[in-house]
Amino acid sequence: MPSVFAGRRKTRSMTDRVTLVIGLSHQEAVELGVEEADTEHVLLGLLREGHGVAGVALRALGLSYESVRTRFDRSPGSPHSPSREVTPFTPRVKEAFRLAAAESQRAGSDRIETEHLLLALATVPHGVAADILAGAGVDEGALRAEIDRILTTDPPGRLPDLDDVNQEISRLEDAAAVALRADDLDLFRELTETRNSVVEQMFDRVERWRANLDAYAVLELVEEQQRLRAEVQNLRVLLAEEESEPPDHS
Repeated sequence: MPSVFAGRRKTRSMTDRVTLVIGLSHQEAVELGVEEADTEHVLLGLLREGHGVAGVALRALGLSYESVRTRFDRSPGSPHSPSREVTPFTPRVKEAFRLAAAESQRAGSDRIETEHLLLALATVPHGVAADILAGAGVDEGALRAEIDRILTTDPPGRLPDLDDVNQEISRLEDAAAVALRADDLDLFRELTETRNSVVEQMFDRVERWRANLDAYAVLELVEEQQRLRAEVQNLRVLLAEEESEPPDHS
């Protein structure tokens, strides 16, 4: 995976999901006919990808791709001038990636994940993405809390840990057997119903995990890998150019 921070002591690479988000962000900018991809397009990219931690967190906090996208749709009959195929990022987006790299380091990860990028978008000064989040009542604290909840329960793309569920099922089955031997049919039925409910919840968790994997696999197939690599390379060049510029002390 290409690095977005060439020349740094420790390389921060991006996960496949973040690479996909970059491509989707550019696609949003192209479709909206703007010259540069800004923070709002990255937010749309996170929502459109939808199956990483960031997308799951945003949905849980009440934000959907459709609700955000409608803010930027052109009015009927307005001219549409598509921008060039590879759209550059604004300085705000490049700052977001720097903040995401720092967030990744604080989290003890060697890669930029979607949640790191989302937290960065929420803190970039004068960014439209931050304004959208604030307008929806979503601040950095709410994002962190929801991300922590997701990462400690059912992280997207990771098979959920079902040991605790299996132990609970075994406990209920043992208790139901004891109740049956004691001819306590009411307790037996209650424990059996509870056991069946826990089993259904376990199946739901596994199905959600499978759905996330399937949806992401389909999304990967429809995206043009060559274009994504070109866009990632474009980001690297833009970041390298800005880092090589001498600071303005005026």
